[in-house]
Amino acid sequence: MSGSLIPNAKQQFLDANGNPLAGGKVYYYIPSTTTFKNTYQNAALTILNTNPIILDSAGECIAYGTGSYRQIVTDVNGNLIWDQPTLSLLPVDASTVIYTPPFTNSVAETVSAKLSESVSVKDFGAVGDGTNDDTIAIQNARDYLAAQTTPPMLIFPAGTYKYSVSPNWAINNVTIQAQGEVLLRYTGTGNAVIIDAGSGSSSFYNINFVGNFIVQATASALSGYYIRGIQHSKIQGRVDGCGTSSSALLINFCVLTEFSVKASINETGAWYSGARPATGIYVSKRNAGESTTACMFFNPIIEGVSGDGIVLDYASNNTFIGGTSESNAGSGMSITANSVSNLIESVDFETNGGSSIYDGGNFNVFSKVNGTQVFTLTGTYAKVINSTFLAITDNGLATSFINTTYNGTMSGTQTNQNRYNFFNNAGYFEQNVTSDSVINPSISVPTATPTIVLTVPYPSTVSGNRYYQVIVYKAGLGTAYAAYALVYRDVSTCYIVNQVNGANLTLTVSGLNVLATQTSGITLTGMFAKANAI
Repeated sequence: MSGSLIPNAKQQFLDANGNPLAGGKVYYYIPSTTTFKNTYQNAALTILNTNPIILDSAGECIAYGTGSYRQIVTDVNGNLIWDQPTLSLLPVDASTVIYTPPFTNSVAETVSAKLSESVSVKDFGAVGDGTNDDTIAIQNARDYLAAQTTPPMLIFPAGTYKYSVSPNWAINNVTIQAQGEVLLRYTGTGNAVIIDAGSGSSSFYNINFVGNFIVQATASALSGYYIRGIQHSKIQGRVDGCGTSSSALLINFCVLTEFSVKASINETGAWYSGARPATGIYVSKRNAGESTTACMFFNPIIEGVSGDGIVLDYASNNTFIGGTSESNAGSGMSITANSVSNLIESVDFETNGGSSIYDGGNFNVFSKVNGTQVFTLTGTYAKVINSTFLAITDNGLATSFINTTYNGTMSGTQTNQNRYNFFNNAGYFEQNVTSDSVINPSISVPTATPTIVLTVPYPSTVSGNRYYQVIVYKAGLGTAYAAYALVYRDVSTCYIVNQVNGANLTLTVSGLNVLATQTSGITLTGMFAKANAI
């Protein structure tokens, strides 16, 4: 412990020559005014001084006060000694002290009002050293916000906050801000960060949980972030560890809210205490008719979780922009039949254990997406634009592919599929696929034996004769085993109008049949053939 100087119990005033100002007068005013402000003879502020105070023969007096003053000192004859501002050295009531911002056109306010614009968890006793238990302090800070009509911003200064019980941050019009790197070290068995409006029909609005928050929960916890019944809000953060059967971010009904969340094995702190999430982002509903709707997910980074990276279940009209979902044990993204009209744009899906994307939903749009595994579709009316995949399995209804490339195989039932500027692995352009098209995704062609690979159909939707684009190739063998022909089909026969054969693959026609001859020396299985009406 260290001590401090004890000030004189009385104030003494001197003249210009250093002599006691005997009989002098000391006036006290509100700063910058001529309005008297009280001083007192005791610390309890119960015995008033006169104003002015008449100094004794030693030029001394006793003057207690609060806050700031204008002090005018004169000698016994009324001659001015000084006129200066001063400040009480006792604890000050901040509501009596004026703060004037140093900005053009700024407006003065009390120090109390200025300080109340934000509060810190350390105002409530939080330490943030990773050792002390900050549970009670964080809860008290939350309760203070909830009690305010207009909650101030709550600041978490940089540090590591250890806590065992998660407060519920569902408070209207509140901002919780991380200043610097803030580690939320959760030691409990529930959700590490909770923003929950409850299981009923109510919602909370305008909640901002923002900044560099990093959740470090153990494997026995549940989700890193649990969001339910929240609207018009903004959530940011990173999860370095949470329950191994849970999600880094679990959303059960949210509307018009922005998310920017990471859960990545590549972060320095992952996986904290071995707590690898099962899912990165899981988006679902609260009650019937309460799907998560119209939310924005900016640059999500999900890497190395033990299941699917992103799951959309009961999600509608949400947008994912940028980011990645890769190196996950399951699929990069899995969309259930309950999800509709979501937009996935400029997201990478690389080296996942399952599909790059599994889409079982309806009317979902995928734009500028890159996938190094198969894109599997079982839903309806998906639209794929400016994207690239290793392979595509389309068992959906009325999928549209626009400016899209696949590098392996194209398979599936492909009911009413549409293709525009679609390229296969050999680099051949595949025109729009219509109901007048024929696709044989997997056929066997013996070596040096002309083999029927497809029969060109007669146009069903256009009267009269028609041209067909015919493409035959073996995936993975390049242009040597890829051939193209423009075929004219009339009522009874077909004619090749133009063609480009591969070095080891040739097309011919016989009647209504297209035949392929290949010279590999072995039977080639899994060859792809398509006749497309143009």
